[in-house]
Amino acid sequence: MNKTNLYVDDLFADDYKYFLNKNYYSDQKPQIHIVENAIVIPFKSKTENSHQGSGGVINSKEEYIISSQTPQEDLMLPANKYETSKLQHSDDNEVIYLGYFIKQWGHFLVDFMTRLWWLVDNYKGQRIVYLVRNEKTLLDGNYTRMLELFGIPSEKLYPVIEPTSFKKIIIPEMAMVRPDYYTDEYLKIFRKIISNVACSKYPYDKVYFTRKKLLNAKNSEFGEREIENFFRKNGYKVLSPERCTVEKQIAIFHSCSTIVSLSGTIPHNIVFGNSKTNLIIINKVQRINTIQLILNQAVGCTTTYIDGFVALLPVSPGNGPFWLQVNNNLSTFAMDNDMKIPKSSKTEELFTDLYTRRKIQNYFVAYCRNQDEGFDIGGKIVGSSRPLKDGFQVKELYYYYRKRIGSFPTYINFEGFVRWIVKRMLRFN
Repeated sequence: MNKTNLYVDDLFADDYKYFLNKNYYSDQKPQIHIVENAIVIPFKSKTENSHQGSGGVINSKEEYIISSQTPQEDLMLPANKYETSKLQHSDDNEVIYLGYFIKQWGHFLVDFMTRLWWLVDNYKGQRIVYLVRNEKTLLDGNYTRMLELFGIPSEKLYPVIEPTSFKKIIIPEMAMVRPDYYTDEYLKIFRKIISNVACSKYPYDKVYFTRKKLLNAKNSEFGEREIENFFRKNGYKVLSPERCTVEKQIAIFHSCSTIVSLSGTIPHNIVFGNSKTNLIIINKVQRINTIQLILNQAVGCTTTYIDGFVALLPVSPGNGPFWLQVNNNLSTFAMDNDMKIPKSSKTEELFTDLYTRRKIQNYFVAYCRNQDEGFDIGGKIVGSSRPLKDGFQVKELYYYYRKRIGSFPTYINFEGFVRWIVKRMLRFN
């Protein structure tokens, strides 16, 4: 069992312990389903631009093959209706089905690649059938490179945009289904990829993966600069994952002793790590990522969670905005590990310097923008670390952090902020 160290706010400590005590391992080997004269129904979004929808495979009797769906978060549910006038026919004698591809690295690792287990020992060059939302979201770039490292050439990829019939289609079941379980077959996928990458000792032993240079992060994550500087001063090499090749990222996760990043997709790359890897995750939001817990347990790495956020307003766990702060959790972690302790952030000094005043202004601007763009802004004063179906009670989340912050200086209270926004708008008019 992997070791997990917690430097989290006491509001969430019990929730973490609940999830950490769960055993996600399943010894049941996933199976394959072979369907003759099958029809692949293309993905159809539930609403415009939604990642959720329907699609999959039906047999000659128009019965849906349940193993072809992507049930996680209701991403792709069963469908057995299609436009017969658009039906196309493939000449392939046999194809392999990998399911629904979402153009996001985390989804790619945990929802799409999970069917590759059968191909580790059985792939003979068949074309690979997959579904997408539209032609703008096809497999390309780092995604196709990862599949090439696995052993699938890009020319073998077959996106289904219109309903298509196949003589024979092989459907491997998922070897990992979040948030429920993983199997040994899931890890075999990544071991095969690792075997095709030069993972000799990387020149840097400790790496901090920053999100600062990502456009989305610039508009939604405020305060990573201080956290990044803390790890840099303690000997960590700071790298931007989007500027690293797939091979380089795999080599770093497999050979470096310690990897640090904000919570989100980057830590999912721990699938390329091992039991000797130390993974440090700086939480940017209160929502516990149960996918990460499954991956950590599967790999057997040592994981440290540090709450590095302040929840000032109810925000979307995916889109934020997120307020990051060098806080007591990080200071305690530094002391426990004989690191240079970051400058303390006293409550009365939290919003007095120019940088932080600009930071809070940008935070509120992002919050207003997210509301206007229809992101999942909660608007409630209560919250929980996971949905209520897990049995957790809602918590006075935002009161909890508001009390810790203390009084706002009058020049940046909400009324003053509104005046600043109005002046700014008038200046542009």
